[in-house]
Amino acid sequence: MKTISALKAEIDQLKSELSNQNIDLQEMKADNVALVEMSEHRDYELQRLKNELSNVFEKNKKLKEEKNSFDDQVNRKFLGFVNK
Repeated sequence: MKTISALKAEIDQLKSELSNQNIDLQEMKADNVALVEMSEHRDYELQRLKNELSNVFEKNKKLKEEKNSFDDQVNRKFLGFVNK
């Protein structure tokens, strides 16, 4: 049978281990919070970039339409000039 002092020493050791595990748990929680914040920031940045890219594609489409319209106007004027 263990003596009272041996049991107290074992209890103190278990308390110390529990305290260390609680410290580790708090550190892991802090790391998790930091990872969540990083993930949310990346999600925000990805959405911003998707929106920006969408706007660029839309502007590019409009510019192509304008170019085609100008080309058509030039061709009509050229054909009108040649046919005179």
